[in-house]
Amino acid sequence: MFGTYSLLDGVNARLSAGLDHLNLRGLRYNSPVYGSAASTNGFGTDASQYVTKINYEGTVNFNRQLATSHEFWGVAGASYEDNVEHGATLNGQDFPNEFFKYLGSATITSGSSSRTDWGLVSYFAR
Repeated sequence: MFGTYSLLDGVNARLSAGLDHLNLRGLRYNSPVYGSAASTNGFGTDASQYVTKINYEGTVNFNRQLATSHEFWGVAGASYEDNVEHGATLNGQDFPNEFFKYLGSATITSGSSSRTDWGLVSYFAR
C-alpha cells in the first residue's frame, strides 16, 4: 500500500509499506504395518517454516523551476526491510497402530528449531 502527498508545488512525498508472509507446514507419516518404517512401528515428521518480510519506503521527488532558465530536480529517500525466518521440525516413531498418524501418539525421537532476524536500512538520492 502507498500514499502520495503534495508538499509544495513540484515537491511530492510517497510513503509505502509492504508485507510478504510465507507459512508452510508439512506432515509426513510412514505406516507401521508396511514399508521402510515397519521396523520402527511407523515414522512421522511434523515440520513448519514461517518467513515474514516487511518493507517501508519513503521518497521525496522534486522538480522546481529556479528563475527562468534553471531547473532543479531529483529524488531522495530511505527504505527499511525487516525479515524474520523461523523453522521447526519434530520426528517420532513407535506409533501404537496404523490408525494413529499424528506425533502426539508416537515416541518423539528428535526435534530442532531455528530463528533468524535481520534487517536492512538504505538511503538513496539522485
